[in-house]
Amino acid sequence: MPAALVRLAPGAGFYLGVVFSLILATVALGLAVEQRWLGLTLSGTSGGAGVQLDIGEGPSAGIPAGGRILAITGLDGERIELAASDLIAEPDGLGSFAQMRAFFERQTAIAAMLRQPRVEAEVLLPSGDVTVHRLNPEGQRPIPALPFGFWLQIGVGLAGFWIGTWVWTLRPKEWSTRHLAFAGLGLMMSTFPAAIYSTRELAIDGGLFAVLSGMNAAGALIFGVGMIGLFLAYPKKLVPTGWMAVPAIMLGGWLFVDLTALVEGPAMGRHFAIVCVMAAIVVLVLVQGWLARRSPVDRAALAWLGLAVVLGAGLFVATTIVPAMLGLEAVLAQEQAFLFFLLTFAGIALGVARYRLFELDEWAFGVFFYLFGVLLLIALDAVLIFTIVDERAPAFALSLLVVVLVWLPLRDRIERRLLGRRRIETENLFRQVMDVVLAPPDASPGERWRGLLHGAFKPLRAVEVPDVAQPALRDNGMVME
Repeated sequence: MPAALVRLAPGAGFYLGVVFSLILATVALGLAVEQRWLGLTLSGTSGGAGVQLDIGEGPSAGIPAGGRILAITGLDGERIELAASDLIAEPDGLGSFAQMRAFFERQTAIAAMLRQPRVEAEVLLPSGDVTVHRLNPEGQRPIPALPFGFWLQIGVGLAGFWIGTWVWTLRPKEWSTRHLAFAGLGLMMSTFPAAIYSTRELAIDGGLFAVLSGMNAAGALIFGVGMIGLFLAYPKKLVPTGWMAVPAIMLGGWLFVDLTALVEGPAMGRHFAIVCVMAAIVVLVLVQGWLARRSPVDRAALAWLGLAVVLGAGLFVATTIVPAMLGLEAVLAQEQAFLFFLLTFAGIALGVARYRLFELDEWAFGVFFYLFGVLLLIALDAVLIFTIVDERAPAFALSLLVVVLVWLPLRDRIERRLLGRRRIETENLFRQVMDVVLAPPDASPGERWRGLLHGAFKPLRAVEVPDVAQPALRDNGMVME
Protein backbone atom coordinates (compact mmCIF):
# COMPACT_ATOMS: atom_id res chain seq x y z
CA MET A 1 0.00 0.00 0.00
CA PRO A 2 2.72 2.61 0.77
CA ALA A 3 4.32 2.02 -2.63
CA ALA A 4 0.96 2.47 -4.32
CA LEU A 5 0.36 5.70 -2.45
CA VAL A 6 3.75 7.05 -3.48
CA ARG A 7 2.85 6.55 -7.14
CA LEU A 8 -0.32 8.61 -6.75
CA ALA A 9 -0.24 12.01 -8.42
CA PRO A 10 -0.33 14.92 -5.95
CA GLY A 11 -3.80 15.90 -7.12
CA ALA A 12 -5.13 12.41 -6.40
CA GLY A 13 -3.91 12.56 -2.80
CA PHE A 14 -5.53 15.96 -2.36
CA TYR A 15 -8.86 14.73 -3.74
CA LEU A 16 -8.81 11.77 -1.34
CA GLY A 17 -8.39 14.25 1.51
CA VAL A 18 -11.32 16.27 0.19
CA VAL A 19 -13.52 13.17 0.10
CA PHE A 20 -12.48 12.31 3.68
CA SER A 21 -13.35 15.80 4.92
CA LEU A 22 -16.71 15.81 3.13
CA ILE A 23 -17.58 12.50 4.80
CA LEU A 24 -16.83 14.06 8.20
CA ALA A 25 -18.88 17.13 7.26
CA THR A 26 -21.78 14.83 6.39
CA VAL A 27 -21.46 13.14 9.80
CA ALA A 28 -21.53 16.56 11.47
CA LEU A 29 -24.61 17.50 9.47
CA GLY A 30 -26.29 14.25 10.49
CA LEU A 31 -25.64 14.92 14.18
CA ALA A 32 -26.92 18.48 13.82
CA VAL A 33 -30.24 17.45 12.27
CA GLU A 34 -30.73 14.37 14.45
CA GLN A 35 -32.21 16.51 17.20
CA ARG A 36 -35.78 17.19 18.28
CA TRP A 37 -37.00 20.41 16.71
CA LEU A 38 -39.43 22.95 18.14
CA GLY A 39 -38.90 25.69 15.56
CA LEU A 40 -37.53 28.10 18.15
CA THR A 41 -34.94 30.83 17.71
CA LEU A 42 -33.89 31.76 21.22
CA SER A 43 -31.49 34.15 22.89
CA GLY A 44 -30.40 34.44 26.47
CA THR A 45 -28.90 37.89 26.42
CA SER A 46 -31.78 39.95 27.81
CA GLY A 47 -32.47 40.15 31.50
CA GLY A 48 -35.27 38.38 33.33
CA ALA A 49 -36.31 34.78 33.82
CA GLY A 50 -36.46 32.20 31.07
CA VAL A 51 -35.10 32.58 27.54
CA GLN A 52 -36.05 35.20 24.97
CA LEU A 53 -38.10 33.98 22.00
CA ASP A 54 -36.99 35.76 18.84
CA ILE A 55 -38.71 33.64 16.17
CA GLY A 56 -41.20 30.79 16.35
CA GLU A 57 -41.89 28.53 13.37
CA GLY A 58 -43.00 24.98 12.71
CA PRO A 59 -44.27 23.40 15.98
CA SER A 60 -43.93 26.72 17.84
CA ALA A 61 -45.44 28.97 15.17
CA GLY A 62 -48.36 29.80 17.47
CA ILE A 63 -46.19 31.36 20.19
CA PRO A 64 -45.99 35.17 19.84
CA ALA A 65 -42.48 36.44 19.18
CA GLY A 66 -40.98 38.72 21.79
CA GLY A 67 -42.09 36.68 24.78
CA ARG A 68 -39.98 34.64 27.17
CA ILE A 69 -40.23 30.88 27.61
CA LEU A 70 -40.10 30.38 31.36
CA ALA A 71 -40.29 26.59 31.59
CA ILE A 72 -41.16 23.39 29.75
CA THR A 73 -43.15 20.47 31.18
CA GLY A 74 -43.17 16.90 29.90
CA LEU A 75 -45.96 14.34 29.72
CA ASP A 76 -44.76 12.86 33.01
CA GLY A 77 -45.36 16.19 34.75
CA GLU A 78 -41.68 17.02 35.22
CA ARG A 79 -41.08 20.76 34.91
CA ILE A 80 -37.76 22.38 34.00
CA GLU A 81 -37.32 26.10 34.36
CA LEU A 82 -35.20 27.54 31.58
CA ALA A 83 -32.38 30.04 32.07
CA ALA A 84 -30.14 32.07 29.80
CA SER A 85 -27.22 29.81 30.75
CA ASP A 86 -28.93 26.93 28.94
CA LEU A 87 -28.11 28.67 25.66
CA ILE A 88 -24.39 29.30 26.10
CA ALA A 89 -22.58 28.40 22.90
CA GLU A 90 -19.26 27.33 24.42
CA PRO A 91 -19.34 25.59 27.83
CA ASP A 92 -15.59 25.93 28.45
CA GLY A 93 -16.34 29.55 29.34
CA LEU A 94 -17.71 28.26 32.66
CA GLY A 95 -15.51 28.70 35.68
CA SER A 96 -14.88 25.07 36.63
CA PHE A 97 -15.19 21.53 35.37
CA ALA A 98 -17.81 20.92 38.06
CA GLN A 99 -19.96 23.63 36.50
CA MET A 100 -19.40 22.08 33.06
CA ARG A 101 -20.55 18.66 34.34
CA ALA A 102 -23.66 20.24 35.87
CA PHE A 103 -24.33 22.01 32.58
CA PHE A 104 -24.05 18.75 30.61
CA GLU A 105 -26.39 16.98 33.05
CA ARG A 106 -28.94 19.74 32.63
CA GLN A 107 -28.63 19.50 28.84
CA THR A 108 -29.32 15.75 29.10
CA ALA A 109 -32.47 16.38 31.12
CA ILE A 110 -33.82 19.00 28.70
CA ALA A 111 -32.97 16.89 25.64
CA ALA A 112 -34.71 13.85 27.20
CA MET A 113 -37.85 15.91 27.80
CA LEU A 114 -37.84 17.13 24.19
CA ARG A 115 -37.83 13.51 23.01
CA GLN A 116 -41.33 13.08 24.46
CA PRO A 117 -44.26 13.29 22.01
CA ARG A 118 -45.54 16.52 23.54
CA VAL A 119 -44.30 19.23 25.88
CA GLU A 120 -45.93 22.30 27.34
CA ALA A 121 -44.18 25.67 27.23
CA GLU A 122 -44.95 28.41 29.73
CA VAL A 123 -44.56 31.73 27.93
CA LEU A 124 -44.37 35.19 29.50
CA LEU A 125 -45.87 37.57 26.92
CA PRO A 126 -44.72 41.20 26.51
CA SER A 127 -48.06 42.21 28.06
CA GLY A 128 -47.11 40.41 31.28
CA ASP A 129 -49.57 37.52 30.84
CA VAL A 130 -48.34 33.93 31.12
CA THR A 131 -49.76 31.43 28.64
CA VAL A 132 -49.23 27.70 28.14
CA HIS A 133 -48.62 26.30 24.66
CA ARG A 134 -48.61 22.64 23.73
CA LEU A 135 -45.78 21.74 21.35
CA ASN A 136 -45.15 18.51 19.45
CA PRO A 137 -41.39 18.30 18.82
CA GLU A 138 -40.50 17.04 15.36
CA GLY A 139 -38.19 14.05 15.09
CA GLN A 140 -35.50 15.85 13.10
CA ARG A 141 -34.32 19.38 12.64
CA PRO A 142 -34.83 20.45 9.01
CA ILE A 143 -31.62 21.29 7.16
CA PRO A 144 -32.94 24.75 6.13
CA ALA A 145 -33.52 25.48 9.83
CA LEU A 146 -29.80 25.18 10.60
CA PRO A 147 -28.46 28.69 11.26
CA PHE A 148 -25.78 30.38 9.18
CA GLY A 149 -23.27 29.86 12.00
CA PHE A 150 -23.37 26.10 11.44
CA TRP A 151 -22.41 26.39 7.78
CA LEU A 152 -19.84 29.06 8.57
CA GLN A 153 -17.94 26.83 10.97
CA ILE A 154 -18.15 23.83 8.64
CA GLY A 155 -16.86 26.00 5.80
CA VAL A 156 -13.92 27.32 7.83
CA GLY A 157 -12.94 23.79 8.86
CA LEU A 158 -13.10 22.53 5.28
CA ALA A 159 -11.11 25.49 3.93
CA GLY A 160 -8.33 25.08 6.50
CA PHE A 161 -8.09 21.32 5.98
CA TRP A 162 -8.17 21.60 2.20
CA ILE A 163 -5.41 24.20 2.02
CA GLY A 164 -3.22 22.29 4.47
CA THR A 165 -3.75 19.03 2.60
CA TRP A 166 -3.20 20.74 -0.75
CA VAL A 167 0.24 22.03 0.23
CA TRP A 168 1.23 18.76 1.91
CA THR A 169 0.32 16.53 -1.04
CA LEU A 170 2.46 18.71 -3.31
CA ARG A 171 5.45 18.61 -0.92
CA PRO A 172 4.82 15.46 1.15
CA LYS A 173 8.40 14.89 2.33
CA GLU A 174 8.93 18.26 4.01
CA TRP A 175 8.28 18.74 7.71
CA SER A 176 6.88 22.22 7.21
CA THR A 177 4.07 21.03 4.92
CA ARG A 178 3.34 18.04 7.16
CA HIS A 179 2.83 20.36 10.11
CA LEU A 180 0.67 22.69 8.04
CA ALA A 181 -1.58 19.76 7.12
CA PHE A 182 -1.67 18.78 10.80
CA ALA A 183 -2.78 22.31 11.68
CA GLY A 184 -5.54 22.12 9.06
CA LEU A 185 -6.70 18.81 10.54
CA GLY A 186 -6.79 20.40 13.99
CA LEU A 187 -8.85 23.33 12.74
CA MET A 188 -11.39 20.99 11.15
CA MET A 189 -11.46 18.85 14.30
CA SER A 190 -12.20 22.01 16.31
CA THR A 191 -14.82 23.67 14.10
CA PHE A 192 -16.94 20.64 13.19
CA PRO A 193 -17.93 19.74 16.79
CA ALA A 194 -18.41 23.42 17.64
CA ALA A 195 -20.75 23.76 14.65
CA ILE A 196 -22.96 21.03 16.11
CA TYR A 197 -23.27 22.16 19.72
CA SER A 198 -22.95 25.94 19.38
CA THR A 199 -25.89 26.13 16.94
CA ARG A 200 -28.22 23.75 18.81
CA GLU A 201 -31.80 24.92 19.21
CA LEU A 202 -32.07 24.41 22.98
CA ALA A 203 -30.33 21.24 24.14
CA ILE A 204 -28.52 18.11 22.97
CA ASP A 205 -27.61 15.02 24.96
CA GLY A 206 -25.05 15.98 27.59
CA GLY A 207 -22.86 12.93 26.93
CA LEU A 208 -22.59 13.85 23.24
CA PHE A 209 -22.04 17.48 24.21
CA ALA A 210 -19.12 16.54 26.48
CA VAL A 211 -17.48 14.44 23.74
CA LEU A 212 -17.87 17.22 21.18
CA SER A 213 -16.46 19.79 23.61
CA GLY A 214 -13.45 17.55 24.23
CA MET A 215 -12.90 17.14 20.49
CA ASN A 216 -13.05 20.90 20.09
CA ALA A 217 -10.33 21.34 22.73
CA ALA A 218 -8.21 18.58 21.18
CA GLY A 219 -8.53 20.17 17.75
CA ALA A 220 -7.37 23.53 19.08
CA LEU A 221 -4.22 21.98 20.56
CA ILE A 222 -3.60 19.91 17.41
CA PHE A 223 -3.75 23.15 15.45
CA GLY A 224 -1.22 24.58 17.89
CA VAL A 225 1.12 21.60 17.46
CA GLY A 226 0.95 22.01 13.70
CA MET A 227 1.70 25.74 13.73
CA ILE A 228 4.57 25.41 16.22
CA GLY A 229 6.04 22.63 14.07
CA LEU A 230 5.59 24.75 10.95
CA PHE A 231 7.79 27.54 12.29
CA LEU A 232 10.28 25.07 13.73
CA ALA A 233 10.86 23.88 10.17
CA TYR A 234 10.19 26.85 7.88
CA PRO A 235 11.95 28.71 6.37
CA LYS A 236 14.92 27.30 8.31
CA LYS A 237 14.89 24.08 10.29
CA LEU A 238 15.55 25.14 13.88
CA VAL A 239 15.80 21.76 15.66
CA PRO A 240 16.75 18.19 14.76
CA THR A 241 13.96 15.98 13.45
CA GLY A 242 13.59 14.09 16.72
CA TRP A 243 12.78 17.30 18.57
CA MET A 244 9.82 17.96 16.30
CA ALA A 245 7.74 15.64 18.51
CA VAL A 246 8.30 17.72 21.67
CA PRO A 247 5.36 20.15 21.11
CA ALA A 248 3.03 17.21 20.45
CA ILE A 249 4.15 15.43 23.63
CA MET A 250 3.83 18.54 25.81
CA LEU A 251 0.43 19.62 24.47
CA GLY A 252 -0.78 16.01 24.47
CA GLY A 253 -0.01 15.86 28.19
CA TRP A 254 -1.80 19.15 28.70
CA LEU A 255 -4.82 17.81 26.84
CA PHE A 256 -4.84 14.74 29.11
CA VAL A 257 -4.88 17.03 32.14
CA ASP A 258 -7.79 18.94 30.63
CA LEU A 259 -9.91 15.95 29.62
CA THR A 260 -9.40 14.20 32.97
CA ALA A 261 -10.11 17.42 34.92
CA LEU A 262 -6.88 17.29 36.92
CA VAL A 263 -7.05 21.08 37.27
CA GLU A 264 -9.92 23.18 38.55
CA GLY A 265 -11.35 24.43 35.30
CA PRO A 266 -10.91 25.02 31.57
CA ALA A 267 -9.10 28.30 32.19
CA MET A 268 -5.98 26.31 33.12
CA GLY A 269 -6.96 23.10 31.37
CA ARG A 270 -7.22 24.48 27.82
CA HIS A 271 -7.29 28.27 27.61
CA PHE A 272 -3.88 28.84 29.18
CA ALA A 273 -2.41 26.14 26.94
CA ILE A 274 -3.78 27.88 23.83
CA VAL A 275 -2.39 31.23 24.98
CA CYS A 276 1.02 29.59 25.51
CA VAL A 277 0.83 28.09 22.02
CA MET A 278 0.15 31.54 20.57
CA ALA A 279 3.09 32.99 22.46
CA ALA A 280 5.37 30.19 21.21
CA ILE A 281 4.28 30.87 17.61
CA VAL A 282 5.12 34.56 17.95
CA VAL A 283 8.56 33.77 19.42
CA LEU A 284 9.33 31.29 16.63
CA VAL A 285 8.29 33.81 13.98
CA LEU A 286 10.69 36.34 15.52
CA VAL A 287 13.52 33.78 15.65
CA GLN A 288 12.93 32.79 12.03
CA GLY A 289 12.86 36.48 11.09
CA TRP A 290 16.26 37.00 12.74
CA LEU A 291 17.75 34.04 10.89
CA ALA A 292 16.28 35.22 7.57
CA ARG A 293 17.51 38.80 7.90
CA ARG A 294 20.20 38.29 5.22
CA SER A 295 17.99 36.26 2.85
CA PRO A 296 15.53 38.50 0.95
CA VAL A 297 13.57 35.53 -0.38
CA ASP A 298 13.14 33.86 3.03
CA ARG A 299 12.42 37.20 4.65
CA ALA A 300 9.64 38.05 2.19
CA ALA A 301 8.07 34.59 2.48
CA LEU A 302 8.26 34.62 6.29
CA ALA A 303 6.80 38.11 6.50
CA TRP A 304 3.74 36.99 4.54
CA LEU A 305 3.33 33.63 6.30
CA GLY A 306 4.08 34.96 9.77
CA LEU A 307 1.65 37.85 9.36
CA ALA A 308 -1.11 35.51 8.15
CA VAL A 309 -0.68 33.10 11.08
CA VAL A 310 -0.09 35.62 13.85
CA LEU A 311 -2.91 37.89 12.69
CA GLY A 312 -5.47 35.11 12.08
CA ALA A 313 -4.76 32.90 15.10
CA GLY A 314 -3.88 35.88 17.30
CA LEU A 315 -7.19 37.64 16.71
CA PHE A 316 -9.10 34.45 17.54
CA VAL A 317 -7.17 34.02 20.79
CA ALA A 318 -7.57 37.68 21.71
CA THR A 319 -11.32 37.81 21.09
CA THR A 320 -12.45 34.44 22.50
CA ILE A 321 -9.77 32.56 24.46
CA VAL A 322 -8.25 35.34 26.57
CA PRO A 323 -11.64 36.72 27.73
CA ALA A 324 -12.81 33.20 28.62
CA MET A 325 -9.60 32.55 30.56
CA LEU A 326 -10.12 35.79 32.51
CA GLY A 327 -13.80 35.05 33.18
CA LEU A 328 -15.01 37.81 30.86
CA GLU A 329 -17.57 37.72 28.06
CA ALA A 330 -16.10 36.95 24.65
CA VAL A 331 -15.66 39.93 22.33
CA LEU A 332 -17.05 37.90 19.40
CA ALA A 333 -19.16 34.78 19.17
CA GLN A 334 -16.95 31.76 18.54
CA GLU A 335 -18.56 31.05 15.17
CA GLN A 336 -17.66 34.57 14.02
CA ALA A 337 -14.15 34.45 15.49
CA PHE A 338 -13.40 31.27 13.52
CA LEU A 339 -13.41 33.50 10.43
CA PHE A 340 -10.02 34.81 11.54
CA PHE A 341 -8.53 31.43 10.66
CA LEU A 342 -9.53 32.06 7.07
CA LEU A 343 -7.03 34.93 7.15
CA THR A 344 -4.35 32.41 8.07
CA PHE A 345 -5.06 29.81 5.42
CA ALA A 346 -6.09 32.27 2.70
CA GLY A 347 -2.83 34.09 3.39
CA ILE A 348 -0.94 30.85 2.92
CA ALA A 349 -2.69 30.21 -0.40
CA LEU A 350 -1.95 33.74 -1.65
CA GLY A 351 1.60 33.42 -0.37
CA VAL A 352 2.08 30.41 -2.62
CA ALA A 353 1.00 32.56 -5.56
CA ARG A 354 3.06 35.62 -4.65
CA TYR A 355 6.15 34.33 -2.85
CA ARG A 356 6.21 30.63 -3.84
CA LEU A 357 5.83 29.55 -0.22
CA PHE A 358 7.06 25.98 0.32
CA GLU A 359 8.63 26.25 -3.18
CA LEU A 360 5.25 25.76 -4.81
CA ASP A 361 4.66 27.45 -8.13
CA GLU A 362 1.49 28.78 -9.73
CA TRP A 363 0.73 25.40 -11.33
CA ALA A 364 -0.27 24.16 -7.88
CA PHE A 365 -3.47 26.22 -8.12
CA GLY A 366 -4.69 24.01 -10.95
CA VAL A 367 -5.50 21.33 -8.36
CA PHE A 368 -7.79 23.75 -6.53
CA PHE A 369 -9.48 25.06 -9.65
CA TYR A 370 -10.32 21.59 -10.92
CA LEU A 371 -11.65 20.60 -7.48
CA PHE A 372 -13.98 23.60 -7.46
CA GLY A 373 -15.22 22.65 -10.92
CA VAL A 374 -16.06 19.12 -9.74
CA LEU A 375 -17.86 20.41 -6.62
CA LEU A 376 -19.76 22.94 -8.74
CA LEU A 377 -20.86 20.18 -11.10
CA ILE A 378 -22.11 18.02 -8.21
CA ALA A 379 -23.91 20.95 -6.54
CA LEU A 380 -25.65 22.05 -9.74
CA ASP A 381 -26.66 18.46 -10.46
CA ALA A 382 -28.22 18.12 -7.00
CA VAL A 383 -30.03 21.46 -7.22
CA LEU A 384 -31.50 20.68 -10.62
CA ILE A 385 -32.68 17.22 -9.54
CA PHE A 386 -34.43 18.56 -6.43
CA THR A 387 -35.96 21.62 -8.10
CA ILE A 388 -36.44 21.59 -11.87
CA VAL A 389 -35.36 18.39 -13.63
CA ASP A 390 -36.76 15.11 -12.34
CA GLU A 391 -34.49 12.77 -14.29
CA ARG A 392 -30.82 12.40 -13.46
CA ALA A 393 -29.33 12.20 -16.99
CA PRO A 394 -30.75 15.54 -18.26
CA ALA A 395 -29.83 17.23 -14.97
CA PHE A 396 -26.23 16.02 -15.19
CA ALA A 397 -25.97 17.08 -18.85
CA LEU A 398 -27.28 20.56 -18.06
CA SER A 399 -24.89 20.88 -15.09
CA LEU A 400 -21.96 19.81 -17.23
CA LEU A 401 -22.93 22.38 -19.87
CA VAL A 402 -23.01 25.17 -17.26
CA VAL A 403 -19.58 24.16 -15.91
CA VAL A 404 -18.05 24.04 -19.40
CA LEU A 405 -19.56 27.29 -20.66
CA VAL A 406 -19.34 29.35 -17.45
CA TRP A 407 -16.80 27.95 -15.00
CA LEU A 408 -13.94 26.99 -17.32
CA PRO A 409 -13.65 30.44 -18.97
CA LEU A 410 -14.12 32.11 -15.59
CA ARG A 411 -11.43 29.86 -14.08
CA ASP A 412 -8.90 30.92 -16.71
CA ARG A 413 -9.67 34.58 -16.09
CA ILE A 414 -9.35 34.19 -12.29
CA GLU A 415 -6.12 32.24 -12.70
CA ARG A 416 -4.53 34.90 -14.90
CA ARG A 417 -5.67 37.74 -12.63
CA LEU A 418 -4.66 36.01 -9.37
CA LEU A 419 -1.31 34.68 -10.54
CA GLY A 420 -0.41 37.31 -13.08
CA ARG A 421 -0.07 34.57 -15.66
CA ARG A 422 0.61 35.62 -19.24
CA ARG A 423 -0.76 33.64 -22.13
CA ILE A 424 2.00 32.02 -24.20
CA GLU A 425 1.84 33.33 -27.75
CA THR A 426 2.27 30.53 -30.24
CA GLU A 427 3.97 32.73 -32.86
CA ASN A 428 6.50 34.03 -30.34
CA LEU A 429 7.20 30.53 -29.03
CA PHE A 430 7.71 29.19 -32.55
CA ARG A 431 10.10 32.05 -33.34
CA GLN A 432 12.16 31.27 -30.22
CA VAL A 433 12.31 27.59 -31.13
CA MET A 434 13.52 28.47 -34.63
CA ASP A 435 16.14 30.80 -33.15
CA VAL A 436 17.49 27.89 -31.13
CA VAL A 437 17.43 25.43 -34.04
CA LEU A 438 18.99 27.78 -36.58
CA ALA A 439 21.48 29.44 -34.24
CA PRO A 440 25.11 29.11 -35.43
CA PRO A 441 27.46 27.11 -33.16
CA ASP A 442 29.19 30.26 -31.96
CA ALA A 443 25.91 31.93 -30.88
CA SER A 444 25.45 29.94 -27.61
CA PRO A 445 22.45 27.82 -28.62
CA GLY A 446 22.52 26.18 -25.19
CA GLU A 447 21.89 29.52 -23.49
CA ARG A 448 19.01 30.23 -25.87
CA TRP A 449 17.54 26.79 -25.19
CA ARG A 450 17.69 27.32 -21.45
CA GLY A 451 16.08 30.74 -21.85
CA LEU A 452 13.29 29.19 -23.92
CA LEU A 453 12.63 26.54 -21.24
CA HIS A 454 12.61 29.12 -18.47
CA GLY A 455 10.13 31.28 -20.35
CA ALA A 456 7.81 28.37 -21.13
CA PHE A 457 7.85 26.50 -17.81
CA LYS A 458 9.05 29.07 -15.21
CA PRO A 459 10.80 26.41 -13.07
CA LEU A 460 11.61 27.03 -9.43
CA ARG A 461 15.24 26.18 -10.23
CA ALA A 462 17.20 24.61 -13.03
CA VAL A 463 20.04 22.16 -12.50
CA GLU A 464 22.38 20.88 -15.18
CA VAL A 465 22.00 17.09 -15.64
CA PRO A 466 24.75 15.81 -17.96
CA ASP A 467 23.31 12.47 -19.07
CA VAL A 468 19.67 12.66 -20.15
CA ALA A 469 18.89 10.13 -22.87
CA GLN A 470 15.34 11.37 -23.36
CA PRO A 471 12.91 13.77 -21.65
CA ALA A 472 11.38 12.28 -18.51
CA LEU A 473 9.19 13.24 -15.55
CA ARG A 474 10.12 12.29 -11.99
CA ASP A 475 8.68 12.75 -8.46
CA ASN A 476 5.05 12.45 -9.54
CA GLY A 477 5.50 14.94 -12.34
CA MET A 478 7.10 17.64 -10.21
CA VAL A 479 10.56 17.36 -11.87
CA MET A 480 11.24 17.33 -15.59
CA GLU A 481 14.58 16.24 -17.00
